Amino acid sequence: MTKNDKSLLHKLVPRILKATIKSMIVLIVFLVLSQFLAPLQQVFPEVKMLIEIYALVYVVFIFAGELTKGTIYQYVLNIGKAFFFIGYSTYALNNGIITQTMQGITFSVNLQIFLMMIIFIGILDFAKSLMNIINYMANKAETEETVVLPVELEIPAK
Repeated sequence: MTKNDKSLLHKLVPRILKATIKSMIVLIVFLVLSQFLAPLQQVFPEVKMLIEIYALVYVVFIFAGELTKGTIYQYVLNIGKAFFFIGYSTYALNNGIITQTMQGITFSVNLQIFLMMIIFIGILDFAKSLMNIINYMANKAETEETVVLPVELEIPAK
């Protein structure tokens, strides 16, 4: 192993451990909270699958975000997470109108205001990540040395 390989390994191992620990904590919290949602599953049987998919994708974003911390990719992943949050919430809430039929009676719940709040939060998260990208690039441009070459203007003789 070369010195560069050891340095890279020395940097990656703590990141991987931190990402794994954070992901495991989120999974444990999800498992505990899913026990409280068990009665809701009797009324809406598809809710368990929707929540499991959301939790799994969220854990993947946490893991990848922790691995890419301090790079521009962290902010790109946050933009992807914001779009996923908006799209999946819209899909899961069926565009804000949830209809359920039980024993011949159809119940319909209008959650469009709630969905609009979720979309607004996602847009704010997107805007925040975009501003973080701009800030990251500006800081990176400031720290790099700027080389200014002298420009000589020559006027061609006729």
